[in-house]
Amino acid sequence: MDAPKRIIVISAAVLILCLYTELYLILPDRDQYRARGAGEYWHYREFGYAWEVYLFAPAAFVEGQMIQINPKPFLGNPTWSTTPQRLVIRVPGNTTMFWFPPRKLDKRDEE
Repeated sequence: MDAPKRIIVISAAVLILCLYTELYLILPDRDQYRARGAGEYWHYREFGYAWEVYLFAPAAFVEGQMIQINPKPFLGNPTWSTTPQRLVIRVPGNTTMFWFPPRKLDKRDEE
């Protein structure tokens, strides 16, 4: 592949990646709560449709990793950075969810 074609392909890939990231930042409603009973701080991303959860699962995984590595930029109150952090992706009715790190089920969830 010659240089001009390579530049076009790389530019297109970067543009698509930027568009994907921008859509992930714009589309979901973002909220966060300190779950006192669970001893965790939850970062919610609420989408309108289930297909959006599947489309943006890779971006959510990357965001979840970033929250685990350095939670302070994602928090309204940086003092909660010592509390375990969890990213939760939801749709209306809570029919599809993505948790990072994955949530362990207990006997209450099986009923």
